[in-house]
Amino acid sequence: LLTDQDLTTGEGAHYTPSLVTVNSQEFVVGKTEMSVVAKWTVADVTGANFLVGFHEKNVFYLNFNDYNDLAAIGTNNTAGAIVTNGILAGNPTVTTLSTTPTANGVESEFIVKVDINGVATTICNDVEYPVYSSVGVPMVFTAGTVLVPFFEHTLITGKTAVGNISQFVAVPSLGWKE
Repeated sequence: LLTDQDLTTGEGAHYTPSLVTVNSQEFVVGKTEMSVVAKWTVADVTGANFLVGFHEKNVFYLNFNDYNDLAAIGTNNTAGAIVTNGILAGNPTVTTLSTTPTANGVESEFIVKVDINGVATTICNDVEYPVYSSVGVPMVFTAGTVLVPFFEHTLITGKTAVGNISQFVAVPSLGWKE
């Protein structure tokens, strides 16, 4: 799926299962573990934000920072560096920026796992990156929270990033690789 929509800075798309019906792609913390995997390639890492993860089942928000509960990994900076975002119970987003960039034209695999106890783990290309709910506090979702997988892509520089997602899968386990 080509994720570029047009060349307008700040525009993009958010993909998630249906938010208003019961569907097989929602997960309840404390009842099942869950993971989502996305493989994404971009021609120009300086031109695109990309995030994949879980957020609470809710209405769609234009800005991911508006969700009450979220754990995500991707890139959301002009350096193309890997970043994680955590939101718990409507508190401010905790963004953790790594110094590791993604590479132009090279596929990256992004994974977010949530265990049965709500502990979130974020991984890119087999390297774990921390995701926090507040500064230095690991992200742990509250039992009973209903989560849905998502990915989003936003242009940040007004130039063609040419993002391409080749895989987007959510499963009720910590992954099919294990």
